Amino acid sequence: MALIVDGLCYKKILNNISLRIDSGNIVSIIGTNGSGKSKLLEIINGSEKNFEGKINCDSKVITYLVEQDLRKKFFCDTLEKEMELTLESVNYSKSKIKKRILDSFKMVGLPEYFLKRDPLTLSSSELRLADLARAFSINPDILLLDEPTIGMSEYEKKNLIQIIRKMKRRYNKTVVLVSQNLDLIHEISDYIYVLSKGSVILSGTKYEVFSKADELMKNNIGVPNIIKFENYVFKNKRVKLGFRDDINDLIKDILRNIK
Repeated sequence: MALIVDGLCYKKILNNISLRIDSGNIVSIIGTNGSGKSKLLEIINGSEKNFEGKINCDSKVITYLVEQDLRKKFFCDTLEKEMELTLESVNYSKSKIKKRILDSFKMVGLPEYFLKRDPLTLSSSELRLADLARAFSINPDILLLDEPTIGMSEYEKKNLIQIIRKMKRRYNKTVVLVSQNLDLIHEISDYIYVLSKGSVILSGTKYEVFSKADELMKNNIGVPNIIKFENYVFKNKRVKLGFRDDINDLIKDILRNIK
């Protein structure tokens, strides 16, 4: 079932936002700092109630928001206790909790011994993976990610991409992603909404959105590196490569044109 946001307004931050998030899709929200992206996620998650407009979805839909500032979400002295409290709060039986925790840790690639770690001793990327594990343990219908690659190495970013893709392909989960990492957005998104000064100025598939490079640049948003390169080749060599998700596919196109 789709989640539909209709005419949403919040103070002077969001202005008449309407969007549709279809089940099983990866939907990204991009824009400059201060455009209202994070606040929009909070409203979709239900953690911000003071807004005008409507959010239409099944009342049984479970959402989970992995925020930018995670340290305020951890209170126990071990990750294991944090995970147990979360699962108890959604009525998992004690007999199933341990397996849920171990399965979720395995999904994000965290070793079991991390369960004994104090959350506040973890790096920002480790803490983000721990919160992702907590999200997976309760099996949300919609996973909301606010700047998920902050503090991550290139290896960790690639791992995150694989996790998100697995959520979609294997489990048919819906993911809503806010990020200024446009290369990440380009690689995994099914649909994109572009915010500027609290309003949606563009929306469409990633191909439709990133084909409007001039408009994105005019609004100080930019385009992914792969799009920059494709545009450069067309401008300087008059070779139209077309849009590609993967750099390896782009290289193949270039080699074909060289021949």
